[in-house]
Amino acid sequence: DTTRTINSLLVNGTFSRFPNVRFIFSHGGGTMPVLAHRMAMLFPKELAPQAPNGVLYELKRQYYDTASASNPSSLSALLNLVPTSQIVFGSDFPFLSAKETASDLMHSGLPGKTLDAINRNNAARLFERVRG
Repeated sequence: DTTRTINSLLVNGTFSRFPNVRFIFSHGGGTMPVLAHRMAMLFPKELAPQAPNGVLYELKRQYYDTASASNPSSLSALLNLVPTSQIVFGSDFPFLSAKETASDLMHSGLPGKTLDAINRNNAARLFERVRG
């Protein structure tokens, strides 16, 4: 469902029409990181105006959380697609505890600066206006 939603927003031109809206997709974007290049290759040429900078450009500028996506395979796929600046912590509570997700991230081998960004700094930057 997450991937279908992302694709729908892409095909309908929502990302390009509203460049200042910051979408955060749960579960690391679902299967989107694995399918992103296929989505880009198969994007209909007649819909090119909906993503004038390209499909991958639009996907890489969105935000994704780590809820149920902090395991090695999901995290690896996400990190191979988007910069770490676009990843925020998500726990998937009550289905998973925040402790489980945090533990996965701590044991991921990511540098401390990257973990700090995912666990707090990226969200703080994203919601800077709210902090007041």
